[in-house]
Amino acid sequence: MDINIHSRGIKHGLDIAQISIIDTNNKELVKNNAFNQGFDYWYYYTSNYAAWSMDNLWIALYFEYGLIGVILTALILIII
Repeated sequence: MDINIHSRGIKHGLDIAQISIIDTNNKELVKNNAFNQGFDYWYYYTSNYAAWSMDNLWIALYFEYGLIGVILTALILIII
């Protein structure tokens, strides 16, 4: 199930405390609907690629693989 909330035009943020979708048998369909388990079962995405992109290779490598990943990549590039 996907729930899309568009906050275009909202200047100071959006605060959502609970989301509820109930089927015909009164069963709650949304897991962690009150965010009691943090962001478990929730996935965030944006259509604005620039908001999440890292344009620097070394920062992206450090973010994904840590210092060892940066060092190993540098060694591979030096060897080649």
